Amino acid sequence: MKRRRHLSLFLSLPLIFGACTLRPEGTFMEQNRAAREGEAYRLPKQLPELPEKPTWRDLLHRAFLANGELEAGYHEWRAALSRVDKEAAWPNTSLRLGFESMFTREAMKSWDRTTLSAGFTNDALTLPMKAAQSGKVALAEARAAGERFFSGKFALQRKVLEGWLEYALAGARLRTERENIELLRIVVQIAEARVRAGAPQQDLIKAQLECERTENALLTIEAEIRQLKSMLNALLARDPDATLPLPDTLPPPRDLPRDELLLKIAVANSPELSELSRRVEGQEDALERAKMMYLPDISPAFSITGSIAKTIGAMIMLPSNLAAVRAEVAQMRSMVRATEAMLRQTKLERHAEFVATLVGVRDYERQIELFRERIVPSSRLVMELSEQSYASGRTEFMELIDSHHLFTESRLALLEASAGREKKIAALEALAGVDVEAIREGTN
Repeated sequence: MKRRRHLSLFLSLPLIFGACTLRPEGTFMEQNRAAREGEAYRLPKQLPELPEKPTWRDLLHRAFLANGELEAGYHEWRAALSRVDKEAAWPNTSLRLGFESMFTREAMKSWDRTTLSAGFTNDALTLPMKAAQSGKVALAEARAAGERFFSGKFALQRKVLEGWLEYALAGARLRTERENIELLRIVVQIAEARVRAGAPQQDLIKAQLECERTENALLTIEAEIRQLKSMLNALLARDPDATLPLPDTLPPPRDLPRDELLLKIAVANSPELSELSRRVEGQEDALERAKMMYLPDISPAFSITGSIAKTIGAMIMLPSNLAAVRAEVAQMRSMVRATEAMLRQTKLERHAEFVATLVGVRDYERQIELFRERIVPSSRLVMELSEQSYASGRTEFMELIDSHHLFTESRLALLEASAGREKKIAALEALAGVDVEAIREGTN
């Protein structure tokens, strides 16, 4: 009976020692956070088809699911989380089980000739507090990997939005140049009528050259559109030549909260700054782990020889190379200070960048109002009056062409300012780590 009890205990030792992991507080919360973000990656990937007239939201939804770099960042986050259990596992070394049977001529029971021994491999068994501290270091690194994933997500969002805005702007420029060509063709007809009435031939030649110049600009825009389409399709995991309809207009402008609220939030949720903060946290934990190298490790062992002898013992592993321990502590302390300095400087730079970007948004809004309310209507009126004056012979041809250029450039400037504002908003979101639609009055 006693023999069976000892054997059962001996064989259950691997299960007893193999079931212990000293996970740090917050591990399950981070695992749940990763699980929520990774729902799309656990299912068989079926990318949504774009509708006939996609919006930037349709493109963004597909890009989040299709982008391989973003998915790789998620799996790196999961891998870092898996290392938490590995680093926090205790005991940190393999269990060694031994069996010996003594051959003797004496009349001894087989149990008394049997020796069972248990111990650990040549690696020292660290103190549980060291394993727990290693788990804290690994958790901080996993959290930093999670922040890198979110930083990549906002970077991808900004890239898609800016690409779509450039695509929509190119489409608007294409339509503007086509309208400009139609106007110039009318000018050519007017010039032909004047030449037949005895006006100088050079006016007709100038009108025809201006029409050809505009047609050349139109072809350049069409080539640019093909390039932009190829780049957008790559972000969406589509064939470069896949159909991607040009939007009829620029995306509608997004509302922004008051400057006071935006500046209050600023870069508080910035994934980039959060990653640096987690790195500081991990290095501080690594510094504490380095200090624990001064503490001894222990390697226990025991054996039983039937009913004859039972032994238990342990080996104490004292740190002998104290210079190496001191160097490790000094190294980690310097790394903490270096990352803290980097965090401090990056926070200042990103806050300044946020303020500068917000100023840019408001300046674009000022330009949009100016061009929409004054410059575009006035330039249209100047062009129409110039056409009437040229048809009646009261205006020189170059004055007519200048009025056409003024109207075209004014319209394009309005479109570029509108697109520029939306690009700046995408930059604000990447810096702040939050969508502007999620910012509401009263947000803390």
